[in-house]
Amino acid sequence: MKIRRTSLLLIPALLISTACLAITATTSLTPSNIPDGQLPSGYAGILFNFTQGEQPYILKLPQNPKDQDWVLFGTDGSSRYTVHSEKLDLPRDSVAIWACGAFCQFRYEKKTGLWSVTGTKVKYYSSERSSIPAGNGPYTVYDIKPGDSHPRISLPATAVAGSIIYIRSSSQLSSRINPDDLLHASTATIENGDAYMLRYVADFKKWAIEKSPERLIDLKSPDARTKAPRSVFTLTDDGWIPNIKLPAGAGDRDRITIRSSTARTALIEGGGVEEKGMFGLSRGQEYTFMYIGEKKRWVVMDAPDTIYTAANLRKGVMPDPATPRTIYVSDRASYVPNIQLPQGPQKKGARILFRGEASNPFNVLLASDGSSTPHSVGIGETPAFVSDGQKWMPEAVTIDVLAVYSSAAASTYGEEYMRSRLLSGILGTNQALENSGATFTMRLVGFRRINAPAAWKDLSAVSQLIGSHPQVAKWRDNLKADLVYYEGTEKQEGSCGVAYAVGPSEKSFAAAGSTHCSTSVMRHELGHLLGIYDDTPPWAYGRSGYPLVGTIMAGNKVAFYSTPHRYTRDYGLPMGMKDRYDAMDAMNEFSPYVSGYR
Repeated sequence: MKIRRTSLLLIPALLISTACLAITATTSLTPSNIPDGQLPSGYAGILFNFTQGEQPYILKLPQNPKDQDWVLFGTDGSSRYTVHSEKLDLPRDSVAIWACGAFCQFRYEKKTGLWSVTGTKVKYYSSERSSIPAGNGPYTVYDIKPGDSHPRISLPATAVAGSIIYIRSSSQLSSRINPDDLLHASTATIENGDAYMLRYVADFKKWAIEKSPERLIDLKSPDARTKAPRSVFTLTDDGWIPNIKLPAGAGDRDRITIRSSTARTALIEGGGVEEKGMFGLSRGQEYTFMYIGEKKRWVVMDAPDTIYTAANLRKGVMPDPATPRTIYVSDRASYVPNIQLPQGPQKKGARILFRGEASNPFNVLLASDGSSTPHSVGIGETPAFVSDGQKWMPEAVTIDVLAVYSSAAASTYGEEYMRSRLLSGILGTNQALENSGATFTMRLVGFRRINAPAAWKDLSAVSQLIGSHPQVAKWRDNLKADLVYYEGTEKQEGSCGVAYAVGPSEKSFAAAGSTHCSTSVMRHELGHLLGIYDDTPPWAYGRSGYPLVGTIMAGNKVAFYSTPHRYTRDYGLPMGMKDRYDAMDAMNEFSPYVSGYR
């Protein structure tokens, strides 16, 4: 590493304080001097000069700084570089150089053990005022000084999308963020030592709480209430109670995490919770509930799954469900032909999900006396059974899918690989349906290999012609397949998959995807075959994806079809809008019709 000592920094004097000019133990560096990105310790000041295109792009502040050591970066406002440190005086571990403005200076404070950040676009305000003005840059810091208190700290009405406000307090008195300025009116109380990070969401012209303090809540008390956006309750041996009850109300999008460190089991009561089923709590398990203000109910954001294989069961009998989802996965190593559901009264809404991942099918027995018809579960199937309080019933409609792949793809990647891809696509589609609240599942009824005709020159041609291919038609009739999904090496400019969809309609039963893309393409194309659009034309009637959160039919970024009954993990945004972006409702409505094609 070549380091040049200098006593004169080649940067306009207005960018450096008078104190900096008196320092002689300084150095000037460029990215080529530090190939690993680590800035050296041992200098009172470092001036960093950029050369366009030089790497590395991630720079790390000195690891052993002394009090008032500084690092100064000059920037033209378009630099791709970021500065990283776990000791930044901001609620993050990296800062984009361009976001600072004309320059970006970091100074180490021994008293706090942190690097402060200054720049023309980094603004600092104190609690002398109860509002944060508009017109700031990407980073704004608001400090509540000792003895100050504000009942409603107002946030800027407008800002650049993604701008950050960092609010922190060293006052013994409480303050609150104005709920009218927040994306959701959470319990944004600020106590001594608290730090909040807010991000501006331009689509709503509101500020979202990205980071907040986590406070303890005593759910043993009937008067328990949330005192922050995030609360935690831990069930222990000393404070064990058999039943845990959530508060009747809370701030909008407040979250409560419930954990257990005791061997004694407990039950979280379902009153006030939108989802139904069992909420059992055992050692090491954790639930997170979020309060939805417009519904005045709690929803489950995280819950433990209870997973069994044949090796875990005694004589193939499933235990009583203890969590919202009990899952049986067929095991290739220890195959059991018949799996018996629990007998006797069950809590209404209790669910057991089965996943067929072994080559051999197995039967699910609803009654132990043989009075019910066994339900066969094959590879790729994920049927669910729900209790009405007395008996088990199949929960969903089943749509049968024939998976076809080209000989060219099999020759290129191998037969087993192609079947594995298609199986992964079906399992991923069913997982997305489960996530989104579907009342139907997809069932893979067979794999077939085909010599693709020359006319199948691209994915559009395949999706339109495959349905009339005599061999495919014969396979479809023999297997009673409602839908056909094809995967091959064909390409399509600007697209990974195509569905010939005019519907739902019996004429729209085929879709095609490319081996050059992810298996998640299948869940998108099958959505088209159930009548869902990519965008929102006037005739869509809510049958489309939700671009704001990137649901499956609008970017395919998250494993959810649009629905107003599921919420994003970050800000608690609904993943759809009733009658506008509600693909899941439409698919549930159309699924019985599609399942009757064959």
